[in-house]
Order: sequence, then structure tokens, then C-alpha cells
Amino acid sequence: MKEQNTTLQTELDDLLVCLAEQDEKCTSYRKRLRNLGEEVSDEDEDEDEVVEQVEADETPQHNDQTETPEQSDVVPEHSTEPPQSELEELSLV
Repeated sequence: MKEQNTTLQTELDDLLVCLAEQDEKCTSYRKRLRNLGEEVSDEDEDEDEVVEQVEADETPQHNDQTETPEQSDVVPEHSTEPPQSELEELSLV
């Protein structure tokens, strides 16, 4: 058990080192881009966007009846016939 904890702690430490190296690279690239006259967002803005995206992904989705396709447009996977709406369009031509 103690050996597992030591191994896990070592792996965690290695990952933190990798994360710190990546952060340094990103900071360096941002600085270089700014020196070249490019507009670069701040790290805090990027982190906020990531947090907002994660929160949006975690928000439960509600299945409203208005969002589902009409029953006539639903085609079983094994069917080779086009949906009813396509058949109606073809008959109008």
C-alpha cells in the first residue's frame, strides 16, 4: 500500500512538472506573439473561457419536444427510403 502511494505521488509530481513546463512555454509564446504585434488574450481570460465551457458542458440538457424532429422525418437506420419530407419535395417537382 505504501509503495503504491509512493508511486502515485511520484507520478503526480512528474505531471505537475510537465504542467509547469507547458505553462512556461505558453507564457513564452504569448510574449513572443506580443513582441511581433499580435493580439493575445491573457492567461486569466483563457482560464475563464475553459471554466465557462466546462460548466456549460456539465449543465443538464433538457429534451424539449420542439427540438426533436418530426416523426415523419425519422428514418430507421435499416430503412433505405428517404424521409417523408424528402418524398413530399420530390412529388412537388
